[in-house]
This record gives sequence, C-alpha cells and structure tokens, in this order.
Amino acid sequence: EVREVCARLQGRMQLAIRDRLNGARQQYAALQQTQGFNLDKLRGKTAAEYTYHITNYPEKDNVVAHILVYKDKIVAADLSDMEQGGFCDAVIAG
Repeated sequence: EVREVCARLQGRMQLAIRDRLNGARQQYAALQQTQGFNLDKLRGKTAAEYTYHITNYPEKDNVVAHILVYKDKIVAADLSDMEQGGFCDAVIAG
C-alpha cells in the first residue's frame, strides 16, 4: 500500500556503522536485509542519517523516518515510533 507522507526534516547527523553488529544493531541490520539493504558492506564506514518527523501517521504523533545515505545512495531506512517500547518497521514491504 502506498501512502502520501507529510514529513519535515528534523535532523541530520553523521553515523558510524560499527565493525561488529550485535544485539539491537544486528536486529536492525536484519530488518534492513528484508528491504534489500546490506549494512554488512558498510561496516567501519560513516553515513549521513536524515530524520524526518512524520506528521500524518495514523493515531501516532511521535513517528519518524530515518534514512541512511552513503555516497549519495540510500543504504537503510525505517519508520520508528519514538515512544518508549515503540516500533521500528521497514519502509519497503518485503
């Protein structure tokens, strides 16, 4: 299902992708694999992370989209509920 998204840029930061992925980072890498992204190739690299506040997410006010960019290409993306215990979902159906 394709939805129109209303979003505004909330922040941009440099993010180091660790050489070792464990715990939550390993789960995040697995989520990215379901979308066709491979973070293994980027271990030890630094990428730009853009965070957008999603202003029209149904029934939630604190949802953001994270988009990770390396050498002008999207290499990871997710939708996250920033509330404690919130979700982290793929943006591309797998």
